[in-house]
Amino acid sequence: MKIDVIILAAGKGTRMGSNTPKVLSELASKPLLQHVIDTCSQLSKSKLHVVVGVGKNQVKQSVLTPKGTNWISQNSQLGTGHAVKQALKFLRPGATTLIMYGDVPLVNIKTLKKLVSVGKNNLGLLTFNLDKPKGYGRILRRGNKVAAIVEEKDASITEKEITEVNSGIISTSAKILKELIPQIKNKYSSKEYYLTDVIQLATENKISIKTVNPDSTNEVLGANDKQELQKLERAYHSNIAEEFMKSGVNFADTHRVEFRGKAILGKNSFLDINVIVEGESKIGKNCFIGAGSIIKDSVIQDDVTVEPNSLIENSLIGSLCKIGPFAHIGPEA
Repeated sequence: MKIDVIILAAGKGTRMGSNTPKVLSELASKPLLQHVIDTCSQLSKSKLHVVVGVGKNQVKQSVLTPKGTNWISQNSQLGTGHAVKQALKFLRPGATTLIMYGDVPLVNIKTLKKLVSVGKNNLGLLTFNLDKPKGYGRILRRGNKVAAIVEEKDASITEKEITEVNSGIISTSAKILKELIPQIKNKYSSKEYYLTDVIQLATENKISIKTVNPDSTNEVLGANDKQELQKLERAYHSNIAEEFMKSGVNFADTHRVEFRGKAILGKNSFLDINVIVEGESKIGKNCFIGAGSIIKDSVIQDDVTVEPNSLIENSLIGSLCKIGPFAHIGPEA
């Protein structure tokens, strides 16, 4: 199955209070957009279409993309529906289309595969439930079927009590998307074209809407300001630590450890608080990494003790070694 991925990355991000385009805000020392690109690149037979606007040259030069990535300019910022419209002519016949956001970086590849599979002949919509859904578009259902999405500002008192909300992430066939997107009207005070209108249009056109839920609400966290970016940062590192725990790694506190790159951790190793693992690093089995230590682009073999506040960079530590405390090993030791 061919998959065309449209990544919306044209927003200015005024609330970030930065001159840098929002999608280049960093999460774990990597642009938000790079996280999205890396995940979507794992989909087989996929082609990426990145829609850029503000600072488009800076965005293009700041990320690494697969060969054949298509860069599309949205010269006028007229909403998400308008952004997707710019990509329609590039969609391959018979392909399934996945619409992603450059500032929503934590969606799991397993979730995307599930969403793409239901969107092959229908419209797949990623939704999730929140106890306090303020600010999110509510999913309106008739019976058990999705009928429309109502935004917070337009919702009635009853509709605001709905806890199922919209992530904005959609999958469907190129054929259906080309049929629905041109029908979106700029009927709002902002004069923008909203992608969420395709849900009601799908209902009106008798197109079945199938919903998929992520394993965790962390997957659909976005970042509109520095506070939300900080929440993303904590969720990202905690998610990785939780996955390592499933394979037998121990942590003093999964909320106080950071992974800024690609890490491999061995079974029964322990990472104390405020440990940072950077770049491409491998820690063997039965290791102890003391509080405040930094492991950067290094290999630590089995049964190694790294006492607190040690820095190991671009180095190899052999089995059974004891390092520190307050040691600086490397670079290239």
